[in-house]
Amino acid sequence: MGRPYQTDLDGLVATAEWADNVDVTSLSESIGQTAHHPLIAVGSGGSKSVACLSALLHRRYTGNSALDITPLLVADWDLQGQAVQMFTASGANPDILGCFARIVSKEPEALTVISSASISPLATRAEEYWYTDYFGFEGPIKGEGFVATNSILAQSIVMMRAYERAFGVLSESVSERLKSPGVARQLSGLEGAVRKIGRRRHAIVLFGEYGQPAATDLESKFSEVGIASVQLADYRNFAHGRHNWIDKHLEETVVISIEVGGDSRLASRTLRLLPDEVPVVRLAVEEVGPLGALIAMYAVIRLIAVYGQLRGIDPGRPGVPPYGSRLYRLNAWSSRNPGHSIPEVAITRKAGASISALRRNGSFEAWMSHLSAFLDAIESMEYSGLALDYDGTICDQRDRFVGIAAPIREALVSVIERGTPITVITGRGRSVGDALRRALPKLFWDHVRVAYYNGSELRPLAFDGVLDDSFMRVSILDELRARIEAHPSLKSLSVEMRRSQLSISTSPYLSPDAIQRTVSDILSIDPVVGVRVFTSAHSVDVLLPVSSKRTPIVQSDCGAQFLCIGDSGEWPGNDFEMLSQPGSLSCHRMSRLTDRCWHISPTGWRNSQATLHYLASLRHSSSGFRIDRERLLSSHS
Repeated sequence: MGRPYQTDLDGLVATAEWADNVDVTSLSESIGQTAHHPLIAVGSGGSKSVACLSALLHRRYTGNSALDITPLLVADWDLQGQAVQMFTASGANPDILGCFARIVSKEPEALTVISSASISPLATRAEEYWYTDYFGFEGPIKGEGFVATNSILAQSIVMMRAYERAFGVLSESVSERLKSPGVARQLSGLEGAVRKIGRRRHAIVLFGEYGQPAATDLESKFSEVGIASVQLADYRNFAHGRHNWIDKHLEETVVISIEVGGDSRLASRTLRLLPDEVPVVRLAVEEVGPLGALIAMYAVIRLIAVYGQLRGIDPGRPGVPPYGSRLYRLNAWSSRNPGHSIPEVAITRKAGASISALRRNGSFEAWMSHLSAFLDAIESMEYSGLALDYDGTICDQRDRFVGIAAPIREALVSVIERGTPITVITGRGRSVGDALRRALPKLFWDHVRVAYYNGSELRPLAFDGVLDDSFMRVSILDELRARIEAHPSLKSLSVEMRRSQLSISTSPYLSPDAIQRTVSDILSIDPVVGVRVFTSAHSVDVLLPVSSKRTPIVQSDCGAQFLCIGDSGEWPGNDFEMLSQPGSLSCHRMSRLTDRCWHISPTGWRNSQATLHYLASLRHSSSGFRIDRERLLSSHS
C-alpha cells in the first residue's frame, strides 16, 4: 500500500505553486458569510492538522471561538448557531461520510466541506442538501502514499488564502517562501540535528498557538507510520507535570520544540530549564502568523522523512497489517443516525432544542399540540395568492449574482400555469426584477408582481423602467444616515439611501445582528415614530413607516388570501412582518409564535430547497390552492 515518501516530497513545491494560484473566490465568500459564527473544524488523520489550522485562522480573523475536533467526538453535539467545516482528502473514508450524515441532520448555521477530490461519495451526498458548500480542490499531484502530504499542504494554503481574501489581507506566496534560501537553511539545520539524536522512541512535542497545526501533523504522522510515540503539550501545559515523563524515560525521549515567530523566547526560557542531557530538536520558523504556521507544517512533512530513514521505515509505505485495514473500514455510524420525522424536525427548529431535551423538560407534547393545531389551520385554508421573499427563499445566497436555480424556476412556472398569482417581496431594487425576467418565460410575467424596497413600491414584473424611489430623498433619511455614519463602528460601511429606507451593507468584521443593535441604539436617542431596523443576510435596513413587507399583502386589490413564505421570520429578520401573517411558512429562521411561521421540511433542507418542498406540497383547484398535509409531511421533493 502507498508509494515512496520521496515521491510525495518531490511534489510539494509544485503543489504550493498551484495552491498559491487556484481560484478561492467562492470559498472566500462562503467564509465571509459565516465569519460571525463560532466554528467547529472537523478532520481525522492528516486532515486533523488542516482543521487545526483553519480553526486558528477563524479565531485570528473573526475574533470568534473555533476548535478542531475529530468526526466521532462531534457527532452528538448540538450545532445550532455553529459554522462547521469538514476536511477530507478523498471524501470517501467511512468516518467523514458517517459524520457528514450526522452533522447535516443537526442543521448547523453553515456546513462547508473542503476536499482534495471534486468527485467523491461525499460530494454526491452534499449535493442532496443545498445549504452545504462542497469545494473539491484537485492539485497537480495525483494520489499520495500512506500518509497525507500534498493534500495537507494544498488545503492549508487554500484555507489561508480564502480567509485572507475574505478579510482584505494580501496573501504572500507560500511557494516562493518554500523555495527561499532561508527555508532551505532552516531545513538543512533541522535535518542535521535530527540525525545526531538517533532513534529515540518517544517524542515530547512543544508548541505555541501557531505551531499547533504542525505539532498536530507531526503526532499524526509519527503515530500512523510507527516512528515514535508522541506527547503534545503547549509550553505552559508542559510545565504542569508533563515534564516528569523525561525524568522517568530520559534514555528514550527527545523533545521537539516547534517555534513560530515570537514563540522562540518562551521556548528558550523553557528549554534552558531542562537537564543538559535531554536531547532537543528546535524547529524554529522566522515567519510569523499563519504563514509561519504553514512553513512549520511543511518542515514537519520533511522532518518525517529523516526520522523514517533513521528507523528504517518509509512513511509512504510503512506496511499495514490486515487488522489495520479492517479497523479503517469499520462502519461506526450505521446505528448513530436515528432519523426524525418531519414533525419532530419542525419542533426542534421552532423550539431551538433537541427532542430529547424537550422530552426531559416535559414540553414536547405541548409543542406537538401547537404544531398539530398549526397544521390543521393551514390545511383548512384556501389560498388564492402566493407571496414569496426573494433572497434566501427562491434564490440562495450563493446564487445571488447568478440567478434562480432551475428546480425553483420550474416550480414557479408550474404554480403560475395552474393560475396562481405570485407576489415577490424583496428588500432590494430592480436587480430582482431583472433576475425574475431572466428566469421566467415572458408569457407568465403578467401573473407576477414585484414589491421592491421592502414593499414600498409594487410593480408588475413586466415593468422595466426606473423605480420611483430610486432618486427621491426624504429629509428624515438624510438625518438618520448622518447619525449612523457618525458612529465609529459603522462609518466604514456602505449606506444606500432610498425614498423610504436606508440599506447598510454587512461586513465580515461586523455581523448583521451587531449592526442592527448598534443602529437601534443610535435611533433610540430622539427616535422617529414607526422607524424599524431589520436584518437580512446581506444588509441591515432602516425602514420608514410606509415600508413593510406586509403592505403588498394587506393592500391586495383582489382580496387574495396569501400563503407567505420567507427565510428570515425571526425578529429582527426582514421577513418578520410578512411571516406574522396567519398560516405563513418559513424556509429557515422562525419567530417564536406557535400559530404561524413554522419551518416544515425534511431534515437538512432550508432556504430554496425548503421552498421547493412547500411548492411541491400545494394542491391546486379552480378556486385557488390548498396545502396537502400528507405531502408537506413527507420527503417527496
